[in-house]
Amino acid sequence: MKKVNALLISGWGTHAAIWDPIIPALEQAYQIDVIEPPWLPAGQALGSMSAVDEYIDALAGVMEEDTTLIAWSLGGLLALRLAACCPNKVKRLILIASTAYFPCDQGGINGIDRAWLDSFSQRFVDAPEKTLQRFMTLQVKGEQQAKPCLRLLQQLCTVSEYNMDECRAGLMLLSTMDVRAELVRIGQQVRVIHGQNDAVLPLAAGQNLARHFNIDCQVIIDAGHVPHVSHPEVVAEAILQPWVEG
Repeated sequence: MKKVNALLISGWGTHAAIWDPIIPALEQAYQIDVIEPPWLPAGQALGSMSAVDEYIDALAGVMEEDTTLIAWSLGGLLALRLAACCPNKVKRLILIASTAYFPCDQGGINGIDRAWLDSFSQRFVDAPEKTLQRFMTLQVKGEQQAKPCLRLLQQLCTVSEYNMDECRAGLMLLSTMDVRAELVRIGQQVRVIHGQNDAVLPLAAGQNLARHFNIDCQVIIDAGHVPHVSHPEVVAEAILQPWVEG
C-alpha cells in the first residue's frame, strides 16, 4: 500500500519531538515529515512566526501536493490557513486540541479566557523559562496519569534551547490569529480530535470547530491538552480510521 504524505505541525512551546510517541503507529499509513518550530535553530530556516503569512508560504513551499496535515494546538491555526490558502497542497486536515480562534469572545467560541491569556503572556515576558515549565504542567492537567505524562513532556521539550523572541511571536499568534472567516474556503476532509479534560483549550472549542464542518469531534477520554503524548495508541486509532469518501 502506498503511503500518504503527512506533515506534522507542533503547538506552542514544544519541539517536533512532541510527536515521537505517536509516529511509530502512524508510519504504517503515512510518510511522515515533521516541522521543527522556529523557536528552535533547526526551524528558523522557514522564517519567523512574527511574519505569519510569509511563514505559511514557506511551509507550503516544503510540502508535497496532496499532503495530509496533522496539527496540534497552535499548529492547527497554521494548518487551517494552509488548507484555505493552498488547496492543491492540502488533501486532508487532522486537528488535535485546536480551533480557529483561541481566545473566548462574545460570539460564543469557548476558547481560552482572555484575561488569563493576557496574564499568561505577561508572565512569559517576565520569566519565560519558568512560564514554559508551568505551561507543561497545565497541558497534562486532567490526565489520569498526569505525572508520568509530565515527565515525558519535559524529556521531549528542553525549553532552555528556545529562542524566546520566537516563542513570544508564537504566543502572540495564539492571542490574535483568527481564521474563522477562512473556514468557508476549506473544502478538504477534516477530522477533529480533542482531550476530554483539556485545561488549556476546553473541549467545547473543539466541538464548535467540528460542528462547523458537520462532523463529530472525536473525544479522547481522560486526556488533557496533549492526547497524542498521553494516549498515543488511542489518538493514532482515531487518525487512522478510514475516511468516508464523498
